[in-house]
Amino acid sequence: MLYIGCMTEQEYKDDFENEAERLANHYSQLSEIELLELVNNNKIDRTYQIWFSIRNVVDKFKFISAIIDYLRNDSNDFLNRHHSTNTLFLLVDNNDDVLKNKIIGSTNTYAMTETQIIALGEFENLVQKHYEI
Repeated sequence: MLYIGCMTEQEYKDDFENEAERLANHYSQLSEIELLELVNNNKIDRTYQIWFSIRNVVDKFKFISAIIDYLRNDSNDFLNRHHSTNTLFLLVDNNDDVLKNKIIGSTNTYAMTETQIIALGEFENLVQKHYEI
């Protein structure tokens, strides 16, 4: 568990990396349904490992809608938005960095801007058109 009290920078880094490794191992033991439930219930860890675990699932397309819904949640910080968007684009093998960066947006906002909402809608339309999701 991450502890942010009175630690040195190195202690924090070590703690973060240990927690990330522990969670990666934990997620690797979960079923795809259990991973999906975590995303649907906004149970996202502070080390972002869930997004890396989702990249390895077999049935990638069942996660697309869940990640799009997650991105629409205004309580997501920049790093979670960054990692979840990268995962989303990897799941559908889309390399459009311009659209991806529009969805990720600024480090200064939690709530999605109008530009981000439009970009996410464009991505969703593209996915529905090409992948019949």
